[in-house]
Amino acid sequence: LAGRLRAGTGGVFGQKQLKLTALENRLEALDPRSVLKRGYSITKNARTGRVIARAADVAVGDAIVTELAEKGTIESDVTKVNE
Repeated sequence: LAGRLRAGTGGVFGQKQLKLTALENRLEALDPRSVLKRGYSITKNARTGRVIARAADVAVGDAIVTELAEKGTIESDVTKVNE
């Protein structure tokens, strides 16, 4: 009986472990920073911290910060906006 109990709980534990691993992988895939590893960058308004998605999100003179894959950043000032 004890052996059956151990086998049953081991099976349940194994299933839960697989489910947890799948959820971890899914969460990692949704992480915006995982995109950086493929060569993309994330650019934010330096003052507000908001992600810049289009030209209308910035104005001439705004400071912006670009986050790169290798944990580096580039700080820039907007000199021209083309919408």
